[in-house]
Amino acid sequence: MGSLAESLDRLTLRRPKNYCAMVGWRILDSMVSSLPTGIMVAAVYVLMGPIADPGSALDVRALALCLVALAAQLALSYLSSRKIYILTCAGTADIVLEARLAMGEKLRRLPMGFYSERDAGDLTSVLLRDYRIVENYGGELLSQAGCILARLAVFSVFLAVFDARMAAATLAVVPLALPFLYLGFRGLSRVSDEMARALRESDARSIEYARGIRTLKAFGLAGEQFAALERSFDELRRVSIKKEAASRPVAVFGRLVLSCGIGVVMAAGTALLSQGALHPFSFMVFLLVALNLYEPVISLFYFLSDFSHADKAARRIDAVLDEPELSEPALEKRRAAQGLDYAFEEVVFGYGAPGKERPDADAAPGAKAAQGAPDDVLRGLSLEAPQGGMTALVGRSGSGKSTVVRLMARFWDPRAGEVRLGGVPLKRMGADALLSRVSIVFQDVYLFQDTIAENIRMGREGATDEEVRDAARRAACLEFIERLPQGFDTVVGEGGCTLSGGEKQRISIARALLKDAPIVLLDEATASLDPQNEVLVQRAVAELVRDKTVVVIAHRLRSVRSAARIVVVDGGVVAESGTHDELVAAGGLYAGMWFEQQRAGEWRLGGDVPRP
Repeated sequence: MGSLAESLDRLTLRRPKNYCAMVGWRILDSMVSSLPTGIMVAAVYVLMGPIADPGSALDVRALALCLVALAAQLALSYLSSRKIYILTCAGTADIVLEARLAMGEKLRRLPMGFYSERDAGDLTSVLLRDYRIVENYGGELLSQAGCILARLAVFSVFLAVFDARMAAATLAVVPLALPFLYLGFRGLSRVSDEMARALRESDARSIEYARGIRTLKAFGLAGEQFAALERSFDELRRVSIKKEAASRPVAVFGRLVLSCGIGVVMAAGTALLSQGALHPFSFMVFLLVALNLYEPVISLFYFLSDFSHADKAARRIDAVLDEPELSEPALEKRRAAQGLDYAFEEVVFGYGAPGKERPDADAAPGAKAAQGAPDDVLRGLSLEAPQGGMTALVGRSGSGKSTVVRLMARFWDPRAGEVRLGGVPLKRMGADALLSRVSIVFQDVYLFQDTIAENIRMGREGATDEEVRDAARRAACLEFIERLPQGFDTVVGEGGCTLSGGEKQRISIARALLKDAPIVLLDEATASLDPQNEVLVQRAVAELVRDKTVVVIAHRLRSVRSAARIVVVDGGVVAESGTHDELVAAGGLYAGMWFEQQRAGEWRLGGDVPRP
């Protein structure tokens, strides 16, 4: 578990000092809230005066002072409660905001490999569930522990003043309940990892089910037959019951022992009273105080027994915060690119650990790279993409084309070799400075659940409505946007699910047009579109790449016949390069791919692919 200080640092989102004022005010408020008990004790003492001393008058003045003290306590309670409310709402919100912004900044600086290797449900669980657990638990743990320990200390002194023997009897049950707290703590510690795994799995399977519902329906698996989702929920139910069972020592036995405290006080008081060793008034004081002493201790036990579960959530947050970032050069060592030409020099790159499947967009699921280092996609690749022209990357699936483009945007850094822009290694440029020069249009477009205007405006923050409209017109999407009920103010679903593939693609191009970066990285946008949308998107792409340095991943070779330079990537290296005519005349890999696509273009349903 590590030291208590480390755990508290994690549970306060690495900001323990920010909770000090809140905890201090809660302790003060707890003391103020305890004052009525003392005032009532004083009032009972005054009322018992005539009984203890027959013939004496009731001290009305003392009772009036008790009323004044109660009024003062109400005023103090209002002030302390108001302060705590402000600190809890505004103060905690500030802490949470600061912590979440720090996490957002961290996620922005992580390489894309981090996201490729993490299950969506796992990351979602950390960002939503684990943060919520730590936010709710950290501040409450410190507050509860501080208040209850302070109250125990004050009550212990207060009770000892009246009678040390009765004070010992009142507090005796607290250590007797500690073994049950320890058992609950150990049990919950053992099950907390299982609980976290079950929650992550259910989150991941729920996301998978929602995203894949179309495929599941098509194959009749959307109902009870989708066993993976059902199994994850069954496992979550089983572990939840196990977690509740693990808390039984605190919830049942620890509470039972503490509840026996009232009986212990009555028994000890009765014995001493029968011996004439205890004043009746002192006996009443202990009965009154004991009623208010044990319930907060039980609440603290519940918090402490769940400490391990919250600490594990905090550790998962820390694990993300400790992930290695892409290195950024110091401000004084950053260099600006002297041009817009790319150069790869003997670049070696692989995803994840050796033997893992690599999430290259070109590769079919489970595809492996060619022979070489098991986790290498690029194996000493060298190429140049000149400024102001179009360089097309072609090759079979899994050859590494998408990897090349993503290294150009510095989503990752190569293991060996160097990627340069304008003669400057990308590692020597700031990430923001690099990406400000680059527009990226992927084949798989993602739109955010916001208005169409705001999705386009992501290309350039602060763009006017007229500039957004002009970008949409140039991207050939103005017509369909204006047909929508709210036009540019229409909210698209998550991922753009309310739009067609061609419409999403054109909006992504409008976004890139608005950015107007001098470099365009294009994963061929028309590969999966119908002919009508393909023409519109090609028109939009032509507008986008005008007078730019362009690197395009080409799946349909006919779309890049006019490229100034075609680079054939195979097995993580450059196999061929040249113009279309040069490569066809050479009769190599490109020529074979070209003729294969020509033959495939003549295929018709029910017929055979023509042979040469």
